[in-house]
Amino acid sequence: MTSIEEIHQEIPSTSNCLNDLVIDPTSDQKLHVIEWHHLNPWKFFPLLATGSMSIKFLVYPMDMVRSRLQLQEQNKLYRGMFHAFMHIGKTEGLRAFYRGFPVITPQIGAMFLYNTVYEGVRDVLHRNMGISSTSKVSALAGGTASVVEETCSVPMDIVAQYMMIYNRAEHFTSNNSRNKSVINFVKKDKLERKFLSYRIARAIYKLDGIRGFFRGLFASMLVYVPYCTAFWFAYYTSMGFLKDWWNWLLKDGHLNSVGRSDQATSEDRNFLFLQAISGGIAGSSAACLTNPFEIYRIRIQMHRTGYRETLKQVITTEGFRSLYIGLPPRIVSMGTFSFFYILVYEAVKKLSIKPEYRYLAVW
Repeated sequence: MTSIEEIHQEIPSTSNCLNDLVIDPTSDQKLHVIEWHHLNPWKFFPLLATGSMSIKFLVYPMDMVRSRLQLQEQNKLYRGMFHAFMHIGKTEGLRAFYRGFPVITPQIGAMFLYNTVYEGVRDVLHRNMGISSTSKVSALAGGTASVVEETCSVPMDIVAQYMMIYNRAEHFTSNNSRNKSVINFVKKDKLERKFLSYRIARAIYKLDGIRGFFRGLFASMLVYVPYCTAFWFAYYTSMGFLKDWWNWLLKDGHLNSVGRSDQATSEDRNFLFLQAISGGIAGSSAACLTNPFEIYRIRIQMHRTGYRETLKQVITTEGFRSLYIGLPPRIVSMGTFSFFYILVYEAVKKLSIKPEYRYLAVW
């Protein structure tokens, strides 16, 4: 039987291993990339859903601050990310950072669909279409899955975003009466005893009908299809570079060669930690690339303007620099979320692996 060491000698570099290798489930090769057919879905989805919502709870305050920064125009309430955190905490209290969070909890269903489509498309591309590059397969699968997820998530995002700005709406909606119509409708509805989420959803429906809940759907696609595509490509690419760098440190004696077990080779040590770092790098990188589209999306959804009108208003009144408003909190938010998401995602995959493959999982 071929040993692990001999297999590694046959692979020219770790980057090629991650990007170009197709795992053969009949071999004794370690599973650096766990595929759909290796998983027990009855364990995978419940664990992933629990972990994902926990991470969303962790980073939601950053999302709330980012949304406010992106919506404010010339008359700015906040000077930057840290000023926004201090100002909101002082004037509105800590509960303000989680305003709208209960509304997005049903997005757990959208996450279920995303991961089902993502893993399914990866499996089809790998096994049926013969595409061997993990980074390319994952990029295509991520972009495809994001279309399904955004179609389900946009209505909840719109309601949650109105809840985020409700107490300070005058700073985040322009002087155009159409931009303020949802907030004004809620303030005049005489339903103070009802939940704010219900009142906002009712106002959207009364003003725009069902279409109002899908305002900016195409703009959301412009953000998250490129984001997910770039994220998964950057994740597996950076994972290859990080693993090569880590192995160089170990082999040249820069770090102590302390493994997780006697059977683990140097290339398998701390693999989950390297995966999490790669996730953080990929999330931050994708956030930088897609921030202009994020500004465009949130202005369309919250200011209730058309695509052409929104683009013209942003560029003529605020300039191209405004397309990178809120970039620091978005980098921190998406980088942090991606770090912990990959940490949970990859750990859950290893915990959910079928018994016959369990000894091949790399931690």
